[in-house]
Amino acid sequence: MINWEEWPDAELAALSKALHEARFAIEPNDPLVWGSPTVIELHVAVLTEQQRRSAARRRAVAGADRPSWFLWRNRPEQAVVIRKLAADPALTQRCREDGGETVRNLLRPFVLEDADLDALLDRVDAFREEQATSVPEPGRS
Repeated sequence: MINWEEWPDAELAALSKALHEARFAIEPNDPLVWGSPTVIELHVAVLTEQQRRSAARRRAVAGADRPSWFLWRNRPEQAVVIRKLAADPALTQRCREDGGETVRNLLRPFVLEDADLDALLDRVDAFREEQATSVPEPGRS
């Protein structure tokens, strides 16, 4: 277990940024990082600690909602995630079959409401169809 109290804010921010970039970067695309439960848990833990520190500084009221930063619909990483899901039809199917639990776990700490999940999967389907129709037939240039 990591003792976050020993970590300076700057190092915590650097780790948070590194994990975020590793998970949501367009290139390189490493499926082991993207889907690793350990990486996801570490990313969530780092962001949770940053949130805790921020709340302590602001003396936030107990029970305050998560900031909009955690809401998936506000995230610029959507295009990256759509491409990753579109490249893996089996993963997309699993996301549909389990009611979105798989994709919600993959995208933690971000919060997806049911409408966000439906929209994401619809966009994945549309992207996959677009890619299929834009690929030239073999032998044609």
